[in-house]
Amino acid sequence: MKKKILVLLLAGMLCGSLAACAGNTLPKAETSTKPQTASDAKTDSGKDAGGKKAPSYSVPQIVRDLSAEEEAAIVGTLKGNVYENTYFGLRLTVPEGWTLKAIDFDDASVNPMSLTEMTGKGYSGIYLTAFKGDDPNEIQVLIANCEKAYQGLDEKAFVEKQHQEMYDLYEEFGIAEDMPEIKTITFAGEEHPAVYTEDEDSQNKMEDYEFFIPKNGFYAKIGVMAHEGAAEELLSFIEKI
Repeated sequence: MKKKILVLLLAGMLCGSLAACAGNTLPKAETSTKPQTASDAKTDSGKDAGGKKAPSYSVPQIVRDLSAEEEAAIVGTLKGNVYENTYFGLRLTVPEGWTLKAIDFDDASVNPMSLTEMTGKGYSGIYLTAFKGDDPNEIQVLIANCEKAYQGLDEKAFVEKQHQEMYDLYEEFGIAEDMPEIKTITFAGEEHPAVYTEDEDSQNKMEDYEFFIPKNGFYAKIGVMAHEGAAEELLSFIEKI
């Protein structure tokens, strides 16, 4: 469990303050009850129903510079059991019995919000999760803008930097066993480097693979958390388009 917390801390270090837990248990954010448009989020944090000032968050310039069409393409679309992102060239289709949903941390039923709305609320990007009931197997998709240190890195360098930061964090917290590794996974018939960790509790031994598709200052992170040996099945839900 300690290791899972460290992995989540690293996810936030990439691009801001996204906080997401495995499964569908998610934190709530203090935000305005007034519907917020993309243009509102760029300039004003708004006030809540009680007249109190809502938290103010800075929208990164790289997001501010996007047109509405560019933002929509980067975010992708969610329809039923299919998430499609032509910008990063991937499609996630979950089988019957699985749940696939986007999270805005206030209303888990909505389609993906714009990057401006999410960063305006203090989150780093678009987060989607796919799971099946109480089964711990899960797929996560995060779409976000890169921190400065990650901008311009290709896929291999991106993974290597993320791996090193995770490795350093594990050492700092004194977790010597099952240190993060870099392994090769096959996604849509192509091999990709991925950060690999293990997490074991009294009931499950889970494997966690995270690989990244960087593009023009943004990235898609695909996270697969699966029982030992089951990651290949979950990866088969994703295809290139």
